[in-house]
Amino acid sequence: MCGEIDRNSLKLRELRIKDVPYMLEWMHNENVVGYLESNFLDKTSEECKKFILDAEKEYKKNKPFYIHYAIASIQDDEYLGTVSLKNICFQKRAAEFAIAVRRKAMGTGAASFAMHSMIERGFSCYHLKYIYWYVATENKRAVRFYQKNGYQQVEEKDLDQIIGRRILNDKNYIWYIRMGLD
Repeated sequence: MCGEIDRNSLKLRELRIKDVPYMLEWMHNENVVGYLESNFLDKTSEECKKFILDAEKEYKKNKPFYIHYAIASIQDDEYLGTVSLKNICFQKRAAEFAIAVRRKAMGTGAASFAMHSMIERGFSCYHLKYIYWYVATENKRAVRFYQKNGYQQVEEKDLDQIIGRRILNDKNYIWYIRMGLD
């Protein structure tokens, strides 16, 4: 898979057990997870399976706390990454966005497709008003990705007023927010 991916050749689907080896591929890649808050390098296939099974249960709830989808090719259903809305708060109509893709999907347009699709789904299906995310300032690739996709950073204090304070480690972060229409 080289170059730009036709958006018509991608889909979001529920995670499946068959995705585990591909999930571990990005989780065990220091270049992918080096700036992430969680320690993915030590994740096992059993932990990935549990993540997928928990996601299946959560997805079936009327008001889930998180939703995770696989980014996959339509042609062969190959798993390319995971896109998520997590820490969903229906009272504040807010959720945190997250995405991770396999090395082979980087620079192809798959992450952009997944981000825009998931954000739209959050607004239309879950009636969210705010979708926010953060990225470590040292993660230059991610910062360029969000800027290339038209997102501007917001001040953490502004975000605090909207969704409440989020506890993070001592890294410096750039915060982003996408606001939906009422």
